[in-house]
Amino acid sequence: MIIRRIVAVLAALIILVGLMEIIFPDRTRAMTESLMGLVLLRLVGVLGLAIGVVFVVAAAKRLVGLRLFVLIVGLYVIVGSLVVFASPALIARLIDAIFLKCSPASQLTVLWASGLLRIGIGAALIYAVAKPPSACPE
Repeated sequence: MIIRRIVAVLAALIILVGLMEIIFPDRTRAMTESLMGLVLLRLVGVLGLAIGVVFVVAAAKRLVGLRLFVLIVGLYVIVGSLVVFASPALIARLIDAIFLKCSPASQLTVLWASGLLRIGIGAALIYAVAKPPSACPE
């Protein structure tokens, strides 16, 4: 039951981050620049790894509905976090190229797209927590 609550809280945080990207684009850009240190990127990778493990455990223990979706999101977060942890310099260059060194209009487009995607994923995770897990046929 505690894992379901953790998934619900993480889903709410994902939605809030998506809203922040849309509502406060300048603050989001400044926060992205401040997280570009290699040590901070490694810490973000470790945090993401923990979040992914929670999602995978919730799906594996059948604690949430939409288990396949939660499992896919968990595995995606784990793989992405391992890449961030193992190669923070590559991620820093990638963020520079895709986001930080682009025009303001391109940055807004990226923020809106990623914000809407995060809101959608967070809403689906909230639904997965709200939907009772289906009875497992044995």
